[in-house]
Amino acid sequence: MTTKNIKNDNIDEKEIKTTTKTKTINAKPKRDLTEIMAEKEEKLKAEQLSELEQRSQQRKREMEMLRNIKDDLPILMYCNAGNTTVTYDCPKTMQHYEMVYGDVEYMTYKELKAMKSLHIGMLEDYILIPIDVNSDEYTLEDILKILKIEKLYSEEMLIDGNIDFMLKEVKYDTFEALIKESNKAYKSLILDRAIELAKKNEFTDYAKMTYLETLTNNQDMFKEAIENYKLFN
Repeated sequence: MTTKNIKNDNIDEKEIKTTTKTKTINAKPKRDLTEIMAEKEEKLKAEQLSELEQRSQQRKREMEMLRNIKDDLPILMYCNAGNTTVTYDCPKTMQHYEMVYGDVEYMTYKELKAMKSLHIGMLEDYILIPIDVNSDEYTLEDILKILKIEKLYSEEMLIDGNIDFMLKEVKYDTFEALIKESNKAYKSLILDRAIELAKKNEFTDYAKMTYLETLTNNQDMFKEAIENYKLFN
């Protein structure tokens, strides 16, 4: 009697385990493909609506800023011209500006708006670059977006002394990559500034010089500039 009971007990335990295992495997049914795709479509619609809502809010903010911005808002302008004196007369305010590389001057929003409308080349050629705004209400990014000139600039362009830092401090590989990313107008400014610094013995990186010379197909460009500078000074 005892032996039979033990055997039966063992068989019952085995059966219980097998049944439990089978139930676990079949517990989670497969999802329908139509249901999965419908969920994905709903998620995509939600993301698209979110983007549209963000754009709408941004447009509303820009319109509000346009209505409230004052013409006399001070915007700090940085002179990026490498080897010349820049003069600019605002056609709206008749204010006269005279700057060399590295100089900073405040212009008003009205003057910057006029420059964008009537002398856009000053901005497109990066001769003068807005780098800051004296305001608790507006950021520099706000001003650039209002004037629709934000696409002109990469982040590093909006920092004063950027070209000198590239020429003197940045490692060669990074320097080469930055040059390749720069447009024609900005490359021209970098080249002008490199020549100006080389004349004064403030730019002496031979590898960078050689690379810049290959861009102009003039292998003696820096040598000639330095010799001419010494000849007349």
